[in-house]
Amino acid sequence: MGRVRVDVIRKGGHMKKSFVVALGFLLFLSMGISCGTKQETAPSGADVLVLTQPAGVVPGNISAIETSTGTVYDDLIEGGTGEMPNEFQLRGSTLWIVNSGQGSVQLVEVSERDGNLSLSTEGRIYLPSGSYPEYMAFLGGKAYVTLYINNSVAILDTFTNLITDMINLPVDDGSPSCYPSGLGPWGITTSGTTLLIAGSGLSPGAIVGIDGNNGSITFSIS
Repeated sequence: MGRVRVDVIRKGGHMKKSFVVALGFLLFLSMGISCGTKQETAPSGADVLVLTQPAGVVPGNISAIETSTGTVYDDLIEGGTGEMPNEFQLRGSTLWIVNSGQGSVQLVEVSERDGNLSLSTEGRIYLPSGSYPEYMAFLGGKAYVTLYINNSVAILDTFTNLITDMINLPVDDGSPSCYPSGLGPWGITTSGTTLLIAGSGLSPGAIVGIDGNNGSITFSIS
């Protein structure tokens, strides 16, 4: 059973991040929503985007739901996402998708053409090999992506789409040998100009605060 994340597209082409769920795709069947057909467009009336991640180290895709009719439109991205998509966020008209297995952030442009919703991959930002990116947050023109295996956070410039820096997190030598030594950064969010990063719980759990102005670690809670 794969994970599902949901964004809402506001009518009129303006897009708004709404809410996130972590449920199996069978939820849609239990709600009585019809299964989608394999295609790469959806009507502009579709107002919910869904990131689907099948089981295993395989690519996922984006589906759309037209809530007024309960119709699901599958596989909107030609070629799909990278392996193991873990999160997506909508920034303007661009979907930023974190592909954990591929080690990339995929940029997908969302537009309306001839009454249809169109999604096309415009590029990928490749992160360090084997770093296993998890989640991201945006602050001050930058995207911050947690890298679980590398025990670090990648800083991406949202204008140039380049990696500009890496923040190395505290190391804990008591970590189990089968997991990365350190925080094992997972979740990330912002509070003002501070980034809050949560450990995965697979290694010694902690919360780390990072100053978004200079990338320095301001506190760590074990």
